Amino acid sequence: MADSIEELYETYNILTEAKENVSKHSQEYLKCMERTKGNDKEKKLAAQIVSKFFKHFPDLQEKALNAIFDLCEDDDSMIRISAMKVLPAICKDSKEYVPKVTDILAQLLQLDESDHNTPTNTLSQIYKEDPVGTLKTVFNHVSSTDDATEREKCLQFIYKKIIKMEEKLTSEIYDLLLEEGKKIIPTLFDHGIPK
Repeated sequence: MADSIEELYETYNILTEAKENVSKHSQEYLKCMERTKGNDKEKKLAAQIVSKFFKHFPDLQEKALNAIFDLCEDDDSMIRISAMKVLPAICKDSKEYVPKVTDILAQLLQLDESDHNTPTNTLSQIYKEDPVGTLKTVFNHVSSTDDATEREKCLQFIYKKIIKMEEKLTSEIYDLLLEEGKKIIPTLFDHGIPK
């Protein structure tokens, strides 16, 4: 196990030292992605490395993101938490992935209370990077899911984390909340209103 972690650190050093030529090291980056299927320590470290160099490998981004999403569903709570915590870095550098990441986090909001804070906080961080994109995706998730718990957790997120920050709501966000809120009200009656 020590050797595999050591190899991961060596790979990390190669990517770091490559600086502006980092994109020429796709094989090393792929090795890091493979380690997301390793032991617990490898998974956590690999998730950090994959997210850190994500923007440098556009051709591998879908594969990298899926590797991190797999970790978000790991059986080990600490690995899930570690994986979720790297998602804002990916969204900061690659805003086109905000909808996909937000949708996954919206699903993860229904985790047990012990894990629930992580997707909530991660979603809040992504919201700061792209408020409109995040909010639209969460509302879209509410209207498209058949899972009452997911709908309820998403609406709680919108209420507790966004609407309660009323002093920070821009007119664009306020208008979006009204517009999207009107759209989902009929779907709530179709699916059953959360208690």
